[in-house]
Amino acid sequence: MQMSKRSFYRLFSEENISIARLILKSRIEQCCKELVESDMLDQPLSLTEVAFRWFFSDTSQFSRSFK
Repeated sequence: MQMSKRSFYRLFSEENISIARLILKSRIEQCCKELVESDMLDQPLSLTEVAFRWFFSDTSQFSRSFK
C-alpha cells in the first residue's frame, strides 16, 4: 500500500475499530457466508473445515471469535 504503518493505523482510528477487529469481522462474515452456501450442497462443510479455511487455529478459537 506504500504507506507507513502509522499512517495506515491513523486511517482506522477515525472509525473506532481496530484493524485487527476489522479483519476478524471480515473473516467471520466469510465463514458465515461459506456455511450458508455449504448447507445447499449435498455434502455440507463442517464448522472445522470452514474455520481452518479462514485460518482459525482450532474450533475453540473460531467459536470464541464468533460470539
